[in-house]
Amino acid sequence: MKTLLAFSCFTLLLLSAGALQAVPTGSLLGMGFAGDGQLAGIDSNEVSGTIDSPEGLGPTNVTAVSAGYYHCLWLQSDGSMWGVGQETIGQLGNGTFGAGTGYTNIPVEIQSNGVIAISAGYDFSLFLKSDGTMWGMGDQGAGELGDGTYGSSVDNYGTNMPVKITNGVVAISAGYQHSLFIKTDGSLWAMGDNTYGEYGNGGNASSDVPVEIQGSNVTAIAAGQYFSLFIKNDGSLWGTGDGTGGNLGNGRIADVYAPFEIATNNVVAASAGGLFSLFLKTDGSLWGMGLNYYGQLGNTNVTTPISRPFEITTNVIAMAAGDYHSLFIRGDGSLWAMGQNSYGQLGDGTYGGDLGYTNQPEMITNGVIAVAAAYDDSLFVMGTAGPPPGYNQLTYQNTTGAALQFTYIGTVGTNYVLDRTFNLSPIVTWLPQETNTAGPGGVVEFFNTPDPATNNFWRVRALP
Repeated sequence: MKTLLAFSCFTLLLLSAGALQAVPTGSLLGMGFAGDGQLAGIDSNEVSGTIDSPEGLGPTNVTAVSAGYYHCLWLQSDGSMWGVGQETIGQLGNGTFGAGTGYTNIPVEIQSNGVIAISAGYDFSLFLKSDGTMWGMGDQGAGELGDGTYGSSVDNYGTNMPVKITNGVVAISAGYQHSLFIKTDGSLWAMGDNTYGEYGNGGNASSDVPVEIQGSNVTAIAAGQYFSLFIKNDGSLWGTGDGTGGNLGNGRIADVYAPFEIATNNVVAASAGGLFSLFLKTDGSLWGMGLNYYGQLGNTNVTTPISRPFEITTNVIAMAAGDYHSLFIRGDGSLWAMGQNSYGQLGDGTYGGDLGYTNQPEMITNGVIAVAAAYDDSLFVMGTAGPPPGYNQLTYQNTTGAALQFTYIGTVGTNYVLDRTFNLSPIVTWLPQETNTAGPGGVVEFFNTPDPATNNFWRVRALP
């Protein structure tokens, strides 16, 4: 298999006469297998290609991250899209098929601006632009790029340059060999492999062009190994496809060719991995079902599939289901992990010990704002509590000297500081401007007047 991902970012707004807006950013870190360059900049020979503790990968100003089989994608605050890792079938969209080694551990810029969402699948990639256009690159042998070719007219059954798929899209998700997307009218569409009922249209015929699955009311999606999850606007969670791991939560260990309602209400996010599923409710409770052989569901039962949803833990704001491991972020920004750890993908410094896994959640680090889980590696973005300098940076050149209002969404009751500097050269002097406490909803506000003669850089950091 591969995949998948889930990411979550806090919201940071700059409110001024110019309606300037930005998203908090952070540094990209990773752990696990690095042999195909998927942990950007890490020497693939280091510890036989494995990293068992979080290590900085170099990129900063990162707002979102997505991990595929042996490649990863991320967005930066300027809307640019970057990738690293395996590119043998064009999944990085940089015009090559990975000549020579078949991969790159040097980040490549795929798009210079305008990208608002990314999703890395098995060996293909999807991205969404601010104009609502959906694009893809990489493997299309099963039709997962939806361009009508099944890969027959291109080298390697894949394309090494982004191809436009359709317009009017608001959400995307790349699975093993199928893709899902939502249009502005709330309709759900699919393309690629449908062998196991991934579409939920009652059959198993695959398509190399988009097929409409639901006509309206779909708000979120997650494409897994051979199955699909989606959430409706009433908060209900639905699933279809390969359910042999118990991952569809219907009490059965069998494939499903029509959508089955897993939870009736209050679901806000879902993540689909290697025949197990995670979902998050409005009260912050994290739920799971499916294969648990390596403890990826955080339950001591690691012998049989869990075919009904059960509550794993609480106070969660984001999660990611990989192949056999899981990651989640709590409301305080702490990162937790469980499941297979034979390549160090949990980041706890153990390589999994004698068992090669852990079946109970363990805390890895703090200050995390986004997370992604792949086959045998993990990525995350460290933000508010990350190492200075360079996190949550905002750049704004003001020629009027007018005061700016900064509204930051953090953790209720936490004290935050607004810092400013005038350059980001190797010697950086951050000057505290104001301290405030996050109130209801985690909202904390700052006011600061920029220097009109130079660039101004701000960061928001949490006090210990």
